[in-house]
Amino acid sequence: MTKHSPQLSSDGVDLIAVRQNMLGIKERAEGAGPPAPAIVYTELTLWVVTFLGFLVAGITFGLGKLIGSAVG
Repeated sequence: MTKHSPQLSSDGVDLIAVRQNMLGIKERAEGAGPPAPAIVYTELTLWVVTFLGFLVAGITFGLGKLIGSAVG
């Protein structure tokens, strides 16, 4: 099984984030206004809920393995 380096994961995220930032800069330079607050806050809420879901899943999985190894 191969392990992925943190740098490789970071580079992948940077590729997406930088592209989105550049598109936002281009839109503002061309005179487009910011997106509606409802869209921004909905997207932010979905990202936070997704992050918390992964966090809870990770903690639950970790505790399950810990309890399983203590019992069995």
